[in-house]
Amino acid sequence: MFDRTPPDDLDVRITELLVATPDGTDPLLAPQVQEVLALLRERMRMDIAFVTQFQDGQQVVRRIDQAEDLSIPEGHADPLEDSWCRRVVDGLLPELLPDAQALVARGELPAWRMPVGTYISTPVVLGDGQVFGTVCCVSRAAQDDVGERELKRLRSTAKLIAGKLQAAAAGRRGPPADVPDWSLQPSFGDTRR
Repeated sequence: MFDRTPPDDLDVRITELLVATPDGTDPLLAPQVQEVLALLRERMRMDIAFVTQFQDGQQVVRRIDQAEDLSIPEGHADPLEDSWCRRVVDGLLPELLPDAQALVARGELPAWRMPVGTYISTPVVLGDGQVFGTVCCVSRAAQDDVGERELKRLRSTAKLIAGKLQAAAAGRRGPPADVPDWSLQPSFGDTRR
């Protein structure tokens, strides 16, 4: 089904930031990725927004934006088999949990490093189908107004991050071909003769 929902200002800003030309360094360390995570966290009223990488049996926090009273360092790693994100990738856990603490209380999920109310996670899948890791947002309090719109935004962000990683790996410059153009530039058609 075709989604006719027009992008809002946050979607446009995220796209602008993440399709910026790679500068030859690690694309996740680019300041634009940090700004995107900060925007997601702020607008979705989350305590943490982060990008992970699945590497050598670990889930490594590659980039993070978090509330001032939290201190999860970039580079922090947990065993992949214990990770909620891995459960999402494996299809054992939905991408959106409005009240994750209820699952922890019932023993259906292991406790996290802090109480988790709302949990949103989606895989970062590269063009060859390989799962790089995830993009996640977590709030300590359950938020019943977080839903499909926020999940779609996170999925779009994950796709753009995957494109950024692929572009850097391929050594090419510019956005991936399948990234939507939400610019306001007029289109005059083909002027070649």
